[in-house]
Amino acid sequence: MGQYQQDFLNLKGADLELAHRSSQASVPFLISSRGYGFLWNNPAVGRAVFGKNTTTLEAYATQALDYWVIAGDTPKELISGYASVTGTVPRMPEYGLGFWQCKLRYQTQEELLNIAREYKRRNLPIDVIVIDFFHWPKQDEWKFDPVYWPDPEAMVEELNQMGISLMVSVWPMVDKDSENFPQMQELGYLTRCDRGVQTGLSFMGDTIHFDATNPAAREFVWDKVNQNYYQKGIHIFWLDEAEPEYSVYSFDNYRYYRGPHLQIGNV
Repeated sequence: MGQYQQDFLNLKGADLELAHRSSQASVPFLISSRGYGFLWNNPAVGRAVFGKNTTTLEAYATQALDYWVIAGDTPKELISGYASVTGTVPRMPEYGLGFWQCKLRYQTQEELLNIAREYKRRNLPIDVIVIDFFHWPKQDEWKFDPVYWPDPEAMVEELNQMGISLMVSVWPMVDKDSENFPQMQELGYLTRCDRGVQTGLSFMGDTIHFDATNPAAREFVWDKVNQNYYQKGIHIFWLDEAEPEYSVYSFDNYRYYRGPHLQIGNV
């Protein structure tokens, strides 16, 4: 079911929030001892309850429900079936197996290069260095702020000469004051809500997540990333999630409203 802060593998009896948080990544795929795998293929915030007699999965707000059932004789077969639906993991390149240098953030191009130069001066092994968040002008214009990162091509070239690959963090939020917001809003490339204010994250700007379930939105974002990063020699990307700051769902409200849900019996 993803990454929760818990110390047990058997989820029977668990009541799990289906949502992403800073220390929680929900991947609603389960394996039953009865010989099947179950993928709850719905992006909405919701809930999974593995009760003693029944198991229920629920989306608090959605226009449709989708799920997959995968049959197999062993957990290995079930995992293989899951991967055939969601995609397989490519082999890690050789440089990815070495040391990666990363901290909260580097603020300027020169600061990052000085770190890399010092590694080489001390003859310390390093394969990858990471540029994390807020190297951009606004969330998310998917480009370097020229005030602090004036020459990305020269930076990449110097790092390459030192044998260091560069990774850049790509965030999924779009600031309402950014250059891309009007077009993405008009084309329907942003996530939507059925009630309340259309805001995904209120951190260093008022932002909305782009709709990664929309192929056209993915193509739009990749076009920006390709133009501003990939063509400048940056070929490694950290697709950060950036912990959406939504309010905790009130279970007092839950008693009076039940979203679309599925009851699948005892698993």
